Amino acid sequence: MKKIFLGIKFLLLSTLLLSCTDSTQITTKETRVESTSPATTQVNAVLTTPFISPSKSITVSDSAFVQPSPDLSLLTSPTVAVTLGRLPNDCPVGPVGKEISRHFGAAIGGSPVWTVNGDSIFDLGFFLTKNGWAIKTLWVIEPNFKGKVAIHGRNNEDGSPLLFSPQGVARDNQPIQNPVLDAQNPGIPLQHQDAEGYWREWPGYMYAPKAGCYYLEADWSGGNWKINIAIGV
Repeated sequence: MKKIFLGIKFLLLSTLLLSCTDSTQITTKETRVESTSPATTQVNAVLTTPFISPSKSITVSDSAFVQPSPDLSLLTSPTVAVTLGRLPNDCPVGPVGKEISRHFGAAIGGSPVWTVNGDSIFDLGFFLTKNGWAIKTLWVIEPNFKGKVAIHGRNNEDGSPLLFSPQGVARDNQPIQNPVLDAQNPGIPLQHQDAEGYWREWPGYMYAPKAGCYYLEADWSGGNWKINIAIGV
């Protein structure tokens, strides 16, 4: 009887020991999982941070802050003076007018395009408009030229643009900064002929915001000219 009791006691002790061993193993496994979890999170953070966040911020910056180039003509748009002002006496020397055809007076510029004004001093015939001080101009292109010529001009000091309204180019005769004269499409019907053929003509107006020293420039395929003019009274 005593042997049976000892056997049962031994069996109970063995079972208890086995239970404790299993519990310890489970606890150890759980502890390993908890100890490795933060390391995994940290590695993920190190891997993702350089490849996601910076690349996104750079892309957004490039697309959001690259702006179109500003229209510089808007930055230098002039205010028309109430009175034109005195003719300056310190402008760069401009060209002397020359006779280019028996049909016109003296003109300035150069082959193949001229403006018939006498010389480079514009001091007569101005009148005030909402677009500036206007003066009559006549642009002409030589008979043997068949291309296009772009015209523009600005104040030498502050960049204020001159405006032009050549007939047949400026829509509704509204002045523009950069008219293009097309020898195949003159502003008025052909009427003045020399030995080489008919001159192409564009009567109209030039507008200045105030007195000052300006330049006129003409550009065409294969050439250009740039001349100084003075404007005032």
